[in-house]
Amino acid sequence: MTIFLALWLTFGLCQDSQLAFEALEQHGFENISIQISDSSLVIVSYENRIYRNETLAMGVVATILSKRLSDFADFAFIPLHGGIPLGVVRFSNRDFTDFVENRSSLQEFAAALTVEDYRDQLQNIEFSKRHRSSRRKIDLTFYPGMSAQFGNFDDHQKYYFSFIPDISMMLWDGFYVRAQIEIPLWNEIMLYSNEVRPRLVTATQILRLPKSGFAAVHMGIFPPDRWGGSSEVSYYLCKRLFRLGATVDYTGFLLYQNKTLTYSPLQQTTYRLYGWFYPNFYNVQVGVNYSKYLSGDKGFGVKVNRYFLDTKIGFEAAKTDQDYFAKIHLSIPLLSQRRSSPGFIRIRPPWRYNWSYYSTSDAETIGKLTETGRQVLPGVNIEAFGKNIYPAYIKNNLYLWRTNRHIANLKNNLK
Repeated sequence: MTIFLALWLTFGLCQDSQLAFEALEQHGFENISIQISDSSLVIVSYENRIYRNETLAMGVVATILSKRLSDFADFAFIPLHGGIPLGVVRFSNRDFTDFVENRSSLQEFAAALTVEDYRDQLQNIEFSKRHRSSRRKIDLTFYPGMSAQFGNFDDHQKYYFSFIPDISMMLWDGFYVRAQIEIPLWNEIMLYSNEVRPRLVTATQILRLPKSGFAAVHMGIFPPDRWGGSSEVSYYLCKRLFRLGATVDYTGFLLYQNKTLTYSPLQQTTYRLYGWFYPNFYNVQVGVNYSKYLSGDKGFGVKVNRYFLDTKIGFEAAKTDQDYFAKIHLSIPLLSQRRSSPGFIRIRPPWRYNWSYYSTSDAETIGKLTETGRQVLPGVNIEAFGKNIYPAYIKNNLYLWRTNRHIANLKNNLK
C-alpha cells in the first residue's frame, strides 16, 4: 500500500510538472527546466526573449506555475540570459496568490519576496536538460538612427537619419555573434559619406563568475569607428544594493568611407572604473565613475537614471582634464510589450528607441567639433545583460503582476 501511494504521488508530481512545462513552452519561453526539491520547493529556470520587461515575464511564469503547481509551497525562479543564470527570485505560492487576488498589499508581498545571488546550493541542481534551447536562432532587428547638430546663424541645425539592420545569434551559452550596417537616409551633417557602411561586427563571450560576478569579452568592430577588443568585469555587493566594475578597451581606428577602408594598428587603451547604487525608492539608479576616453581626456563623472516602467531618463555629467560635459539619455519603449516567439529566424522591431543629447564647455562655433567623453560601445554591456535583476527594480514593478493585461488574459485562459 505504501509503495502504491508513493508511486501515485510521484506520477501526480510528474504530470503537474509536465503541464507547467508545456504551458511555459507554448507561451514562448526558452531554456526551461523545472526541478522539485524537498517536495515543497519548485525551482524553475527559464529565458525570456518575448517580453520587454523582465519583471512582467517573471509574473507570467509565476501565474502559470501557481495554476499548474498549486500544491507546492515555494518557488525559486532563475531567469537566464544567453543560458547564463542572472540571479534567484524566491517567494511563496501563498504570498503570490494573496497578492494577485488583492488579499495582501504590494508592500507586504514585496517584503516577503527576496532577490538573491545564484547561490552554491542551487548550482548543484541539474539544469543541463533544458528544453527549447535559445541556441543558433537568428534575430533580425531594424533600428532607426538619428543625429542632430546645433550651431549659430545660418548653420543653426543639421540632421542625420539612418536605417540600421541588426542580425544576431547565440552559438553557445553566453557567446553571441552580431553585425550591424548603417544605411544613410538623410545626411546634412556630412560627418560620414552617404555610403552603406559597417557599424558593428562583434563576437562576444559573457561568463558568470563565482558568487555574484559577471565578465564579458568582445572582439570586432565597434562604434565609434574602432576595432579591437573590449572587456568588462562586474560584481554585485550587499544583496545587490551595489555593483562595482571596470571596463578596459584596446582598440585602433577603423572607417569605411569613399570605398576605402582606413584603419590604424591597435594602439589605444581606454578604461572605466565604476560603481552603481540601487536604492529602493523611485526606481532610481545612481552611479559614479572615473574614465579615460577616446580623445585622451579623463576624469570623474556621475550618472543618475530614473525608470518609469520601461521608459528610462538618464543624466550624466563629468569633469575631465579638457572640459566639462553633460549628457541627457532617453530610452522610449516602442510598440507592444510582447514579441513573437523565437524561431530559427525571427524578424522583430526594436524594444525601444534610445536618444542622447551631449553638451560641452569647450564647444567651438567654427572649427573642429569637440569630441570629449567618447567611449567604445561594444554592443552589449553587463548592465543591459543583467536585465535589472536586483531587488529595487523588481519590487518597484511588482504591481504588473496584478494589473497587466497579458497576465489578466493568461489567468482567464488557464482556468
